[in-house]
Amino acid sequence: RTTRGKKESAAGERALDLAEGDEMYPEVNSTFEYLAYLNQQNRAHHEAIERNRAEQKRLAELQRMFTRISQEYPPAFLHKLNQEIMIVARRLIQNGQSRKGDERQVLRNLELLLRKCAPGSRALVYGSFASGFQIPSSDLDIVIETSSSTTKRQDVSRLLDSLAEVMGEANWVEDIKKHQAVVPLVKARVIVSSLVSNDAKKHGEEPGMNQSSGVQRLDLDITVKTPTHRGAAAAHVLRSLAGTLHGMRELGVLLKHFLATRGNGQADPYEGGLSSYALILIVAAILQLRDDLRRSFGTTLSSGTSDYPEGKATASSNHFDLAEALVVFLESFVPGFDPTQDLIVPSPPPMASLAPRWMQFLQKGGKAKSRFASDPLVVVDPTDPTNNTARSCYRFPEVQKSFQAALERLRQAASQMKDMRTRDSKNSESSGVGCTSNSLNSSSSNFTMLEALFGEKLSIPG
Repeated sequence: RTTRGKKESAAGERALDLAEGDEMYPEVNSTFEYLAYLNQQNRAHHEAIERNRAEQKRLAELQRMFTRISQEYPPAFLHKLNQEIMIVARRLIQNGQSRKGDERQVLRNLELLLRKCAPGSRALVYGSFASGFQIPSSDLDIVIETSSSTTKRQDVSRLLDSLAEVMGEANWVEDIKKHQAVVPLVKARVIVSSLVSNDAKKHGEEPGMNQSSGVQRLDLDITVKTPTHRGAAAAHVLRSLAGTLHGMRELGVLLKHFLATRGNGQADPYEGGLSSYALILIVAAILQLRDDLRRSFGTTLSSGTSDYPEGKATASSNHFDLAEALVVFLESFVPGFDPTQDLIVPSPPPMASLAPRWMQFLQKGGKAKSRFASDPLVVVDPTDPTNNTARSCYRFPEVQKSFQAALERLRQAASQMKDMRTRDSKNSESSGVGCTSNSLNSSSSNFTMLEALFGEKLSIPG
């Protein structure tokens, strides 16, 4: 019996060896490797199941959101909101472009001072003035490029000290302070005189906010270029995204203006607020999420609705593309976004994840596994995936609360329009005479929808 058992065992091992041989499993050479292979396959199978469940759950959340939006926001409301966004955003953009005269004058004056304290250096513009997202309240961001590579913090600090000293003696500089932040910088308030207005006219520009009178003021943020300075790269990224994402520039300047009017440092990253760079990247992420959903599933806000004047617009037309983008931003970024769990990736690298691309822009529950788990808000920098552009935004709960209040006011305005249209429809049926709500016939220069969003009367220069 023992001999027969040994023979059977030997035959079994030979059979197993055959099964593990080149014919069936060329990647395994022993029983241990075969079991490890099976375990790996089993783990991959379970991971695929979990990914599929997460994908289905997220898709169901987005479907519920779009269904709710299509029910709460009448197409006529979106059309009116879209008109107002286009007018206000155009004024903000034109105002920003008209400030180029301010920029040129400041750069010329600054380079004269650099000849005294840092010969061979030059002043370059980055930030919103370089990316095209400047608004009336925007600071002018300037980086000093030296003739030699400046890498040490003490060298940067010494150069800024020298610059601050000579700027303090200039009659066009009103106030100047040095900040020892993560990136050392000089903050200054300068006078832009009537010479700027003449300079702007010479270049064919319309007078804007800073050219409306003889003397206006402009705030500067001045840093020194180092190998880790990403200002120019960041401006290039925003310009590239704005060139491919319809409505990004309009929505970006509108939301920047909204946050700037909230006060309490909500738009100042040096006071714990959300930087304009991070805000615009969030806008880009939400727009890409919406566009990818459209490509994948044909999702539109007005799908299945017919509550719109015939011949005016279709569900997928541009008549409310900007309004749709604004509503999707607020609905995505406010109610369902948890900064302690979620992270935003505006430009996910290709093939970085097995999840579909529409799940990669706003990654639900992805923060814990990232390098930014302890940061108050995560908006990954497209120029450097190891950099979080919102790492200093400890006021984000206040920012989110401001957007939440704006969303509630917008919902209320949409609800009022729905109720008014319902009453008009009933009156029309009872009287047999067509009746149209005054709110629908109001001029688009009357910013009723955006004033509901802002919670105050709008005053846009231009």
